[in-house]
Amino acid sequence: ALLDLVVQVDADPGIFERFDLERNTQCLAEARHTPLLEDLLARAEEGGTVRKTPGGVVANSLRAAAFTLRHADAGGTAGTAARRPELNFFGMVGSDPSAERLRQELSKAGVDPMFTMKPRGGTSQDPNSLSERTGVCCCLIAGKERTMVTELGAGRTMELHGNHGPEWPGWDARMRDAEAAVVSAPGPGQAKLPIMVILSAFYAQADVEGAKAIQRWCQQPREDGGPRPLLALAISAEWCCRLPAIQDLARTADFLFANQPEIEELAASLRESGAFAQASASKEPKTLPKSLSISECAITAVAQWKANGWVIATRGSHSVGFMRAAGEEALMVPVPRLPPEEFVDDVGAGDSFMGGFLGTAWLAFAERSSALASAP
Repeated sequence: ALLDLVVQVDADPGIFERFDLERNTQCLAEARHTPLLEDLLARAEEGGTVRKTPGGVVANSLRAAAFTLRHADAGGTAGTAARRPELNFFGMVGSDPSAERLRQELSKAGVDPMFTMKPRGGTSQDPNSLSERTGVCCCLIAGKERTMVTELGAGRTMELHGNHGPEWPGWDARMRDAEAAVVSAPGPGQAKLPIMVILSAFYAQADVEGAKAIQRWCQQPREDGGPRPLLALAISAEWCCRLPAIQDLARTADFLFANQPEIEELAASLRESGAFAQASASKEPKTLPKSLSISECAITAVAQWKANGWVIATRGSHSVGFMRAAGEEALMVPVPRLPPEEFVDDVGAGDSFMGGFLGTAWLAFAERSSALASAP
């Protein structure tokens, strides 16, 4: 669980040099960033120029999904057979005001914050250190560019199995509870409602064992005979693309979300490691048209490498690319260009797109399940 700390830094251009930050990038916090994070946290608590908002890929996406589903209900497009899904956010938080702010904002958005409070003194002698507190993402806005520094804090310690007693359940217990809730509350006509899991590469690289367990769970059939859970993976940052654990998740994820730099970096990494050649050994090799752009080539190559599922890549104001693992070519959907003067910043834009996409996809899957259950 993360709290975004958003601040305009146009009046302080030297901030990037002081903290050794490359502009318009994302990175995990290191020791040199501690003074920056502590300063922004203090200013946020004072109610100054630092804006606090729920952050992180998963929380942002769930809020967007809730918004999409509310509008589908209001507009009558949700379908008569589908019922609204439960939106649950699993995460580890510290015992601090940031956790309470996250809880309030997620609840207000229609997301159930199923937080687990990290035991005091879990990994640090100082209970007030950043590693013991709720995670934060520092978003420095200069013009229309964002530079992000993320301290995962308590969120990096969520283990697969709860080793601190019943008050600190692990991911395996959470997953079983989620499936039991869906099984015990079937949709109209006894339809087997779909289950979707959104996973961030930021979390997955910090808890590889837990991420693999989620991956295995999503590949297993459900006890009620319903469709297996669907896994959506958000790449989150370019540097995540070169991690073997993230590449393994990306290959089997039902929905792989990335922006243009991320999908190009993932394709480059897979090409350099020989992964494309290994995957194509059992498939008929395909030649890419010379007319494709670099990002279109990357989308196509990654989709052909995947074992299953879809690749969905946003490309800023150009288009959004979609391609199935077994597809022949990518579908490029144009998007309207928004003039820079009409938006403040793009923090959370890709997350919101993913949430809206998955919310709409859930309705389509639920409608299909309801239709099958009602068939004679």
